[in-house]
Amino acid sequence: MTWTENFASADSVWIKRILADNAEQFHGVIVALYHNNTFAWAPDYSVYTSWQKSYDLALASGHTMFTASQLENFLQAREESELTWESDSEGVEVYCQTTTAGLALIVPQENLYRPTVSTHDAGASENPNAVQIDTVRILGSPYWRIVLPQGKFLLSFERLTNRQGGIQ
Repeated sequence: MTWTENFASADSVWIKRILADNAEQFHGVIVALYHNNTFAWAPDYSVYTSWQKSYDLALASGHTMFTASQLENFLQAREESELTWESDSEGVEVYCQTTTAGLALIVPQENLYRPTVSTHDAGASENPNAVQIDTVRILGSPYWRIVLPQGKFLLSFERLTNRQGGIQ
């Protein structure tokens, strides 16, 4: 989370830098708090214009914007979903049951091949290919980002040391 009371430097350039840094390496929550008496503290027009542009800048940099009710629904969906995992010398298996589409897992890529996906719930999601898998970097380290549709899935990660030929 990023927070500042230094309104004099909270212009559009600063907002863009914070949003870009977060989108590219931190992947955290940003809370923008513009006090109604900002101009008493920092009577600078650039602060006002940065407030006006901040929503569009966040969307343009790939951030998800929530209303309070959307955030509540997201948190409820996370709470209602199930996640268990087992690990041994061969690899890691993660069982996921999601109650809504769009929830994601972030898994360190260290020593793990791209996961294979199988479905356990043909009625909810017949296509394991509907699971979206890509790479994100968090503070320079690679992670698997796995976006799940609604349903039950088993993600199987094989350890790199179990295959010959190096990293895929």
